[in-house]
Amino acid sequence: MSGRLIMAIVTTLLYELALIAVVLWGLPRLGIYIPIPGLVVLVLALGAVAIATLSKGQPGIGEEGSGWSVVYDW
Repeated sequence: MSGRLIMAIVTTLLYELALIAVVLWGLPRLGIYIPIPGLVVLVLALGAVAIATLSKGQPGIGEEGSGWSVVYDW
């Protein structure tokens, strides 16, 4: 696995945990209640957006097709 993929997985999981915390603890304090199926839909949608972003994203510096090289030819 590449470092870019690992970082994408970790950050997506952190975003999803933050979303779950806000929906379960933050919003009810404001009087806003979202049912569990709605939370599942939100988490799945966030995961789908993360996958689409990763698959369509630009290659990292030094990766094939990025236009950059790890070894600089001055």
